[in-house]
Amino acid sequence: MALAGLHAQTKDCFLDDVEIDMQATDWLDADMCAAFGAILYRMEDNLNTVRLTNIQSGVRNVLSKNGFLSHYGRTKMPDHWGTTVSYKRFDADDDRYFASYIEDEFIQRNVRRHTGDDMTPEEAIEWATRANNTTKRGDVPGGLGLKLLCEFIDLNGGSLQIVSDAGYWRRNDRQNKTARLQDAFPGTVVSVEINTADRNSYKLSSEPETDDI
Repeated sequence: MALAGLHAQTKDCFLDDVEIDMQATDWLDADMCAAFGAILYRMEDNLNTVRLTNIQSGVRNVLSKNGFLSHYGRTKMPDHWGTTVSYKRFDADDDRYFASYIEDEFIQRNVRRHTGDDMTPEEAIEWATRANNTTKRGDVPGGLGLKLLCEFIDLNGGSLQIVSDAGYWRRNDRQNKTARLQDAFPGTVVSVEINTADRNSYKLSSEPETDDI
């Protein structure tokens, strides 16, 4: 994952002028803007100056329409056809505490803490996608969300990808694929690809208990 590599190369930068040359990037999934933006935000929080250069026109148009590049000195382009989802930064009251909290939310770390098992990052993601597995404690509901999402993806013909720490997990065509990333990603990203050519409608065969969701 290129974003994990970017984080690995820049995580120790402090008071630097960081230029990210995007000449070789001919496509950037819009849903990855949140992850990309989080990495750039942390660089800026470490008092670095970040510049994005040599952005190809197709990528530049998308990132200008959704407002991503407006945070880096470029004017937001109007999206007359509504083809993008606006990029927004979420600022907590205490942004330093919030950033540290997000870095702690690795699936592997939570699963280890809950089960006591020394799982690899990809094994921990696999565990989290099984029915009724949850790291939540007490009366907090959980345990069916990712399982139901996997079932929908199987019916719809789409795909689901999860990256957490150095673990990569993907489900499509009713098969799971896991891999170990060369560089760890600082958090967890869930990406859902929905097959919009699917004209079927889906509903649950029965309503789950509230505590199971």
